[in-house]
Amino acid sequence: MNNPSSNKDDSKARRLGFALVALLFLAAWILGYVGYDQCYREVGKQLPWWDLAYMSFQLFGLEFNVPVVGSSPAPLVVGRSLALLFTASAALLALAGICRNEICALRLARLRGHAVVCGAGKKAEALIRDLLCAGMPVVAIDLKTDKPLPACGVFSRFFVIQGDATRAEILARAQVRHAAHIFVMTGNDSVNIETASQVIQQARSHDSAGRRGKPVCHVHMVDRHAGDLFRNHSVFKDYSAYISVRMFNVYDNAARLFWQRELIRRAPTAPNDPRRFHVAIAGMGEMGEAVMLRVIKSAHFANGRKPAFTLVDLQADRVRERLAQRHPALESLCEIGWIDGEMSAADTQCRIAHRTSPHLVPWEELDESIRQIDRDAVQAIAPVMVDLTGSSPAPTHETS
Repeated sequence: MNNPSSNKDDSKARRLGFALVALLFLAAWILGYVGYDQCYREVGKQLPWWDLAYMSFQLFGLEFNVPVVGSSPAPLVVGRSLALLFTASAALLALAGICRNEICALRLARLRGHAVVCGAGKKAEALIRDLLCAGMPVVAIDLKTDKPLPACGVFSRFFVIQGDATRAEILARAQVRHAAHIFVMTGNDSVNIETASQVIQQARSHDSAGRRGKPVCHVHMVDRHAGDLFRNHSVFKDYSAYISVRMFNVYDNAARLFWQRELIRRAPTAPNDPRRFHVAIAGMGEMGEAVMLRVIKSAHFANGRKPAFTLVDLQADRVRERLAQRHPALESLCEIGWIDGEMSAADTQCRIAHRTSPHLVPWEELDESIRQIDRDAVQAIAPVMVDLTGSSPAPTHETS
């Protein structure tokens, strides 16, 4: 079992822990020094400072020598207690560091009701953090562990196993049979299906449904059509009594969330609104295609106008051919304009900035309520100019 590289939060926690231990050590030593000095002064002796410092250091070795038997000064009592606490804490931390893997393996073997994430790539980072924030222990399985994942420590609720999630012994180490949720999120559909099959076999052999309720296996399918086929496959129906299998697509879920949070509030809502919903997408990979499909599926506007897209990609012809093969009726559902280039290139940005949209509506065709919004925006410029310049601008004449 390997741990991921420490992130910023882990570094802050380590620095804070070191500062607390150093403060505990300093407080114990100073109180011991003051306490020994008071103790010897009470019997009429005054020791050199180096003797007092040495005896104060001896407190951390659990040695305690006083010149008289009886009550000790309060600083010495407190310093001795802090020294004992420091020594015990240091011993426990050292033991935890030496037996780190053994402690993690023991805690991992006792996990129940946790989440297992197979494939800890970029798509899984947000999921892992959300699960941890919700208080659920998480076990991540990946071939590589040098990824910016949450800190994995002896007493944390996050565990990382380096290995192939399609192997039964790796899934057994992750306690899949006791998990509440299993997320299979690699970028390879065949690997995801094979991993899901292994999870189903382990759930069936353990009969999880008879103990705690059925676990849920969430399988990410890059190919949407393949996901529809496997969703109705007999292997998932035959073992439905032991485990619940749900297919999903990460890009579709992200596009749905993006539509709900950002795009829908910019859509036309009035039946007489002449505007057309226009979206520009730079990069037509899986994410870009998912956003486009989500807009087409959800863009049923009150004015009845179809959405329009401006698609920017370095391989526009190849993307156009791919979309035509996957979605033959796509161009009947929307209007598409293509730009072959890179979004960061100056010429591409210039073409987009100076591109006259065919969906601009003449002023005469605008509804009176829309015209009034434009008039109000223009008339609001005058007070701003007065505030900036201190003088009134020349009067303007309203045009229609």
